[in-house]
Amino acid sequence: MVKVYYGSLQTQSSTTSSATQSRVVGFNQLISAFSQFGSSYEDLLGEGYDAARIFANGIMVPYYKGCILYSEAVGDSANKLADDYSATCGAEDLDEEKLRAEIDSAGRGCMSLSASISGLQSKSKPAEGDAQRIASLQNQLALAESKLREAQDKLDKLLQFNANSATACDSANTYAFYMNKAQTGISASFSGGNFNMPSDLSWVEIVEQGWENREIALSDAYTKAVEKVYSGEELTEADLTAIERYSREYPEYVDPTVLNQSKEIRTLKSEEMSNRSLINKVENGQILNDNEVKSLQEYNKKYPNGILSGKIQGALEDNELNKKKKIESKSTNTKKTTESKKSLWDSIVDFGTGVVDYVSEHVIGYENTVSIETPKNNQNHGVLYSTYDKETVKISKKKSGLINIKTENGHFSGVGIDLGFYNTEIGVEDGHLNWEQEANILGYKGGSKVSVGVNPDTGLEINAAAGVGKEKDGKSDMNYLGLKVSTDIQDGILGGYAENVQSETSGDSVKTISTEAGFQTINMYEAGAVATLVGLYFAWELLPVLAPYAQKVGEMVQNSGLSLIPQAQ
Repeated sequence: MVKVYYGSLQTQSSTTSSATQSRVVGFNQLISAFSQFGSSYEDLLGEGYDAARIFANGIMVPYYKGCILYSEAVGDSANKLADDYSATCGAEDLDEEKLRAEIDSAGRGCMSLSASISGLQSKSKPAEGDAQRIASLQNQLALAESKLREAQDKLDKLLQFNANSATACDSANTYAFYMNKAQTGISASFSGGNFNMPSDLSWVEIVEQGWENREIALSDAYTKAVEKVYSGEELTEADLTAIERYSREYPEYVDPTVLNQSKEIRTLKSEEMSNRSLINKVENGQILNDNEVKSLQEYNKKYPNGILSGKIQGALEDNELNKKKKIESKSTNTKKTTESKKSLWDSIVDFGTGVVDYVSEHVIGYENTVSIETPKNNQNHGVLYSTYDKETVKISKKKSGLINIKTENGHFSGVGIDLGFYNTEIGVEDGHLNWEQEANILGYKGGSKVSVGVNPDTGLEINAAAGVGKEKDGKSDMNYLGLKVSTDIQDGILGGYAENVQSETSGDSVKTISTEAGFQTINMYEAGAVATLVGLYFAWELLPVLAPYAQKVGEMVQNSGLSLIPQAQ
């Protein structure tokens, strides 16, 4: 049986696209590193280096190109499924089992109505009111036939999508096959302890041809998406991915208007899909918590005439019904004390269960970071000082409680306390121990944070910052000013920075964008200059002290009859 949740399919597409693009960034860095090594003819000499360079240029660079092609093919497969479903079935959840049940029910209804109409029409002597009954039955039959056609049309489209989806992963499967072949050859070469070329290099030609086609495809897909933007057409998942990929490869040639619109569409779609998931949750009989209900209400208020307006209202009503059913179920399963007096042990168990339920619902919360986009980091090295700027995007799932357990992709990373108007947390992230605290009064926020850890680029570093900001309608905007001390003697051991942190909460999802710009100074050049000045200063200060001794040495030499100046023969 085929069953598709539209929101889940769209979310899967955008998440896969983001994840594959992050992987491509890493693969490009590896290609750059191997290419640089492969051109080091003047710096690294010898037969061993020559063999390694040939292996790097002929095997490793094509291999990582293939990894990029495979990753992007996986993203394209997810986009194709999402776009094909939207084009074929629309923005609707479809379930083959339910549709067949609707068709069966509507079909039996049509047969029963047709039989009733035929029976009335076949009377030799129609009774009074038969004409009105026939007209009413014919209206019911037309409505039943319309529902039957609608359900059958949806089923046909769902099955058509299912049949077409079989080819969505063809390109990804092809590259997966050739990458497995490449890995086998590379592993065999390394296991021999040398840089011998693998015997089967058929995959290299496939990858290089795909790489040439990729450059053309990137440009064509971006041009197509730009045309859609300016013509007002709706952008598909493939169009959004095309804009994002092109902006990473050729940032200097991207139209800012197009890029900004694609980001806005991504944000709107993410918000819509998050609320669709809450609607699906209610349809599956689950009960929404207060934050989830608030998310649906705020979205409905924000888009009163949107495509989800009717579904949201229905979901909110059904959620209340689910709550009542749960209460009634508990009431039914609980015996009245007048019928059966509980034992002391039963009362203790019930009390303990109630305490555990209350703690799990109101006291213990969580925040799990489920996706982190690779930070963008630009560094400008200088003689007197260096500057840098970086951007980091995080997506988290959160349920607030008095005590919140922080995890990253399921692994423990810290703990926090949330009192509503004040919260503090301590955790570990990227090799740093972080402590943050924040106060919120009438929408105005103030906070501070301290971070101590080891950075692979700068060594040991200590950061401290304080900031202020605002929070309204689930959106927070904080501006921090901070100081940084590190062992980075190249760019500077002392630095300052300004950081803007924007976060948006939608249901249990929190998206945070951090943009930081700063400088570093007191580097090795300045330290050398200071050391030179200090040496000159001490030499100057010692001259008066050493002068009398120099005079005495001169007098001793003169009295001895010796001469420090060579005499002519």
